[in-house]
Amino acid sequence: MMPILPTFFTHSNPLLLTVFYIQLVASLLGAAHASSGCDNPAQRKEWRMLSGAEKQSWVDAFNCLAELPHDASHSPTVLATDIPPVDESSSYYDDIVYLHMDLNHHVHFTGLFFPWHRWYVHQVEKALKTKCGYPGTMPYWDWTLDAPNFHDSSFWDDTFIGGWGQADHDDYGITTGGFATQMRAYPTPHHIRRQYTLRPFTDFPEFEPNPEKMANTSFTREEVDRLVNGYAGDFNGLQKDLESFEGMHSAVHNILGGDLKGACPESDIGRALYPDCSHGSKWSPNDPIFFLHHAMLDKVWSDWQHRRPENRMAFYGGSVKSIQNASIYEQYPNGAPPFLQLDSPVPGDGLWEGTTIGEVMETQGRYLCYVYV
Repeated sequence: MMPILPTFFTHSNPLLLTVFYIQLVASLLGAAHASSGCDNPAQRKEWRMLSGAEKQSWVDAFNCLAELPHDASHSPTVLATDIPPVDESSSYYDDIVYLHMDLNHHVHFTGLFFPWHRWYVHQVEKALKTKCGYPGTMPYWDWTLDAPNFHDSSFWDDTFIGGWGQADHDDYGITTGGFATQMRAYPTPHHIRRQYTLRPFTDFPEFEPNPEKMANTSFTREEVDRLVNGYAGDFNGLQKDLESFEGMHSAVHNILGGDLKGACPESDIGRALYPDCSHGSKWSPNDPIFFLHHAMLDKVWSDWQHRRPENRMAFYGGSVKSIQNASIYEQYPNGAPPFLQLDSPVPGDGLWEGTTIGEVMETQGRYLCYVYV
């Protein structure tokens, strides 16, 4: 029930009325946090805020997931035709990748993009902790710090993250860092690949009108600030901008090439094993950088949510990916009907228990409990 307002609020002071309601919403949200059970939220830190020991612990935990066996409870529900079948001899980490592969067309360019990836990063963080004893939280990668000189940034190192792959080594397989020896099962067995591509917007000319655009111009500090400070109450507009073919989500995936781009295998063996391969973002989680990247995208969404009261629970999106052509995409940039609601499910394909969109709208609520610092 709304409170009874004093007479001076309801008649001659519309500005005061607006301020009153903003303060009321803020107080109600604060009360919701207090009663949610999230009294001591975990802190997600930028990668460079971690000590060397903390970085090594993160790398070791990811490698641990890759040593665990396939989980038979993983039951793909979409059975997409553009991915290979489940390899039952693969690892638990490959299961994590396959979950993204199977749900690919349901969680990109639909209203599930932000909430599903928030849930996905959270579930991987839980797996790192429960299955591999990881004591920390999922870091995020503030790529705005690296945008000016991306290829030669100090983010790339020989110990933890590793560097760029080389053309003459296993289809741009990386040779340095904590993941250099790791093998991935999908789409065919291979080492983790990275291929620096400054101008990657050439694959879909109908959706990428600027083939000469440099990818690093899409994820600068100015671009992030523009998104966070804009789109008041407009979830659809925020997602369309961030997830667009030349937006910051795609730009980071594509500038790294290789696995993060979802490139098909170029080796003779890889082509022979999977001749019908079509590239896309399907197996991009092969590279653990995926989770640093999507934690940063989650931070952008969280920062936008906290920028204005009307952003906090703003949500709008369809359940059907509709990018058959540019005209349809403009009409339904984050999904065509049936439209999703806050009680719509966030699917887990049996690998993990799913939840609802409403449960992951808050990072400090009943289901999630973390903040970005």
